Amino acid sequence: MIIAILVLLFLLTPKEVQAIQTGIVLNEIFAPTVSDWVEIYNKTDSEINVSEWKIEDTATTPIKVFSSGTIIGPRGFLVVEVASRLNNSGDIIRLVTKDGNEIDIFEYTAIVPNKSFARLPDGSDIWTEADPTKNVSNGEGPPKQNLIQKTGFITLSEFMPSPAGGSEWAEVYNPNTFELNISGWKIDDIDGGSSPFTIPTDTKINAKSYKVFSFSSKLNNSGDSIRLLNPSGSLAEKYDFSDTQKGLSFAKDTKGAWQLTTSPTPGSVNKITFAQGALGISLGTDDPTNPRNTLFGVEGENTNKPTLSNQTIRNYIKGPSSNGKVAGIAKLVNENNKLSTLAIAAGVSFILTALVWPILENKLWKK
Repeated sequence: MIIAILVLLFLLTPKEVQAIQTGIVLNEIFAPTVSDWVEIYNKTDSEINVSEWKIEDTATTPIKVFSSGTIIGPRGFLVVEVASRLNNSGDIIRLVTKDGNEIDIFEYTAIVPNKSFARLPDGSDIWTEADPTKNVSNGEGPPKQNLIQKTGFITLSEFMPSPAGGSEWAEVYNPNTFELNISGWKIDDIDGGSSPFTIPTDTKINAKSYKVFSFSSKLNNSGDSIRLLNPSGSLAEKYDFSDTQKGLSFAKDTKGAWQLTTSPTPGSVNKITFAQGALGISLGTDDPTNPRNTLFGVEGENTNKPTLSNQTIRNYIKGPSSNGKVAGIAKLVNENNKLSTLAIAAGVSFILTALVWPILENKLWKK
């Protein structure tokens, strides 16, 4: 009986309203000044406790950790002043619970002077460039021309520096699950080389799709770099390649490694058929089937969404030799085989010596 009463009291005791995943969102972000701020919004009709929640960006230290007892009222706003913490050239803002669960995220590639990024109406899925409305409602709906499609990024997937005929070309890949406007992104060669090719206004690329751009005399056949720059001019990806072969393209395989292939596939999934080796250095991140970690532009995935801060340099020796073995790997295998043979021979000699020497020593001693 006592246990039943205690259980009943526990069930009837008022408890804190816990945040639900869809209840709190990033609602407005203002980044163009030294007085940046982030606004979050409670979409529900109940109070929500956000104690120890965090607002984070790409830095290792959180922008803000909410103190114990922080509550946002029904349909209420909470503004966090962040000084000049947000980057004008692009940043990622995350809302994270005290347990480390990511509740909301917003990414931008460049700021618009005197404008904020805002959800219109409040808490909706539509982001727009708007006049700042700090700590108050953003309004009912944006002008159609100001609508911002979901933010995302693209990656290099394949390029042809030495075509057998026609123009040079480069292919980009949209790893996101939504259509993306890629106007203003740039494809360039080595820093300080030719002028970059700018992707034209209102160019869109479908989700998980490829788009090819042609240009002339940009990539040097004797070796060069190909770079992908975002609309603000920041480096998104870079690949350095050595001598090219006419009619062969460089394409990413399913692990994101650049390979020289004899089967160019502009506008579609890459097909790697090996040619004689090429050496290159790849700077980049991610995998194309994972929107948070995607730079490969091929089917299949690697799940590492490295950000710019943890980019890696990879060296690759590519292509099969004439006997069907992979050039560079076959040589290594042969050398290892030689070492293994020597090691085995040395071991056998040692064992034989250990067995025979006592017999010889005994005979010699008797003499």
